[in-house]
Amino acid sequence: MGGIVLFVYILVETIQAGNTGFDKQSLWDWMDLLIVPLLLGVGIWWLNRSEKETERDIANYRASKSDQQAYVNSMTDLLLKHHLRQAPEDNEVRSIARTLTLTVLPGLNGKQKAQVLLFLYESGLIERSAVVQLKEADLQKANLTRANLKNSNLRQTDLRQATLVRTNLFRAILQQSRMQKADLTGAILMEANLREANLRGATLREAVLRDTDLRWADLGQTDLSEANLQEADLRRADLRDANFADAVLIDTNLRDAQVTLTQLHAARLLQNITLPNGDRYTTPPAAAVQAVLGDATLTAPASTGNPSDETASDE
Repeated sequence: MGGIVLFVYILVETIQAGNTGFDKQSLWDWMDLLIVPLLLGVGIWWLNRSEKETERDIANYRASKSDQQAYVNSMTDLLLKHHLRQAPEDNEVRSIARTLTLTVLPGLNGKQKAQVLLFLYESGLIERSAVVQLKEADLQKANLTRANLKNSNLRQTDLRQATLVRTNLFRAILQQSRMQKADLTGAILMEANLREANLRGATLREAVLRDTDLRWADLGQTDLSEANLQEADLRRADLRDANFADAVLIDTNLRDAQVTLTQLHAARLLQNITLPNGDRYTTPPAAAVQAVLGDATLTAPASTGNPSDETASDE
């Protein structure tokens, strides 16, 4: 850019000097004279900047790969030499493993985070009775598409914007996890514990949420279209602006949930559900809902209770 400024300065000085013939040039002549070096200078600047950004990205990737490999080596050592799997709950080996895990994750990309999580899972370290507690673990944007994480313990993890498409989370513990804007399209969440989880803005299209614990969960603005919510427990859940298009709700408990009748109209099947006011309701045809209840809002009154009032169970 400095070269362009110097060029313009020399040009202006030359014109002001007179007897050069430049004073007879038209506006278009001046534009032709200036546009080429200007564009050339901008192009060179952009290419230099792009090259530096690419070099920086490559350096960061190499550093993260090095950190990931060092982590795997350290964890393997804890598993083989210090018997991490058999370590008592209060053993320092467990604390070291947790510290190593929480330290390495923030510097990894989504694919690498998934690799670390799967390493822990396949090593038997994050089952329901987890050896390595992942509370507050940074799993943002982790790409776990079609991963098998059934019976895993991901309680209080940070899974914001994670990709969990078709992921098997059967009986997984995701209580109090942050999962805003996560993509859980087609995910298997049957019998999973999502109590008090924050799923605001998440995509749960075609997800299997049968017999899933979603008490006190924040499901505001979620896409639940075509989801299976049979026997799901949604007591006190925040379902404002959630999309129920073609969803299946059979024996679903919506007691004290924040949801409107307009939303439920979109469901494909409503059978023996518990409404926010405690009434039981069955109606396969969506039109029957409107005929019986009108266009009233089924939003529950503000609850004075607290999630801690009910005993949480991870089993």
